Amino acid sequence: MFRPFLTARLATLLAGTLLGTASNPGLAQQAERKKGDGAQEVVVEVILGPPGLEPAEVAPFHPLSRSFERPPKLTEVPAAQDYRGKATLFFALKIDETGKVVQAEVVDPPLRGIAAAAAEIAVRWVFDPARKDGKAVRTWAAYGLDLVIDLERPVFTSFSVAPVGRNDAIPVVLREPVGEEGLLRFPREPDDPEPGVVSIEEVDFLPGLKKTPWKLEPIRLKSRFSAILQVSPAGAVERIIPTGPSLEPFILAWVRTLAARWKFTPALDGETPQRAYVNLDLVAEYEIVRAKESARRLLKKNLKGSPAG
Repeated sequence: MFRPFLTARLATLLAGTLLGTASNPGLAQQAERKKGDGAQEVVVEVILGPPGLEPAEVAPFHPLSRSFERPPKLTEVPAAQDYRGKATLFFALKIDETGKVVQAEVVDPPLRGIAAAAAEIAVRWVFDPARKDGKAVRTWAAYGLDLVIDLERPVFTSFSVAPVGRNDAIPVVLREPVGEEGLLRFPREPDDPEPGVVSIEEVDFLPGLKKTPWKLEPIRLKSRFSAILQVSPAGAVERIIPTGPSLEPFILAWVRTLAARWKFTPALDGETPQRAYVNLDLVAEYEIVRAKESARRLLKKNLKGSPAG
């Protein structure tokens, strides 16, 4: 799973905007300079206001909003295009003493729609069992399957782009995956350890690959994607910052290839083009026609449980 957080960039901009004048003395303060021994000392006396006086509330506003004479505008609604990309499915596989997979879960799926079908395939796999102190043991094994995925016949069922407004809600920005390093977020043992089940990080020998056939049937899917686009003074998309409740990394990679060809009329301040930010929200329907295996591996890392961070 990917845990949402406010980016440091947005937080810094917001803090700088709201707190930038916090160090200036207000009307409730008086400052008097005194001289002594050639030095200067600032004495600040706090003057209390009337009892029960509440501080004024500051209305929040979006730190990336800008006011332009002409805001950026997409020159035309782009068409969805086919895409071939790479992704890795990480599985947490409960393997018994005989090497049979009795339960399978897809961890941090790059494409949520294929997780259920992938788990159904995985429960038919067979391994040589893990071993601890010379004995076969039950464990939650970690399995990585590298895929080349073909996304075809896509269409946008909805597509909107609008400049970031002053009163827009500050979005939740999603942490992007960092490959296998992201798996270090998981604990050494499952959150709910079961009697007789040994953590994969404690076994002497990992399970051995035996029968792990892979074939994903074509499947029609739908995904929603939202982001903040950073548009350059030349009208090109410089950066895509994913937002929203959850992230599908494969869809993010697809949208980045599409957005590299999008053109905007740049934002203008007078006659000078400016950098600007716009909100993107789209829903796409598409077909995953192939998900071809390119590599596979077992990891000595527990993937069953709640990741940190």
